[in-house]
Amino acid sequence: MAGFGAVPLDLPGTSFRRAMEAREKLMKHTKEAYLKSRTKVRVERKAAKKAEEQSPAPSPSRGGPRRSLVEMAMHLQESPAKAAYQKHSEVPLTVDDDEMVDNLLIFIVASHETG
Repeated sequence: MAGFGAVPLDLPGTSFRRAMEAREKLMKHTKEAYLKSRTKVRVERKAAKKAEEQSPAPSPSRGGPRRSLVEMAMHLQESPAKAAYQKHSEVPLTVDDDEMVDNLLIFIVASHETG
């Protein structure tokens, strides 16, 4: 966190440079974890849909509480609210992987600062 408020001077050995390098590493690892989690959520959804087709019992992935930030973000991307928003706005309501990872890092830093 020392480089968080550093003078933005990108020279070798400065706390700003070290902070930028650390952020790149953190982005890489967070993106890997996010993509792995997103794939897991998609597989779980397919399995739940298949199970629902065979047996119409309530499924925790439909209508129930969202279990993770990744699942919540995916739900927002697919929700009817997105379609309604798109009807009245020219600005697309999309979040690509890099934006999602950046948002996850914001949550990580915010939770660290409040803890």
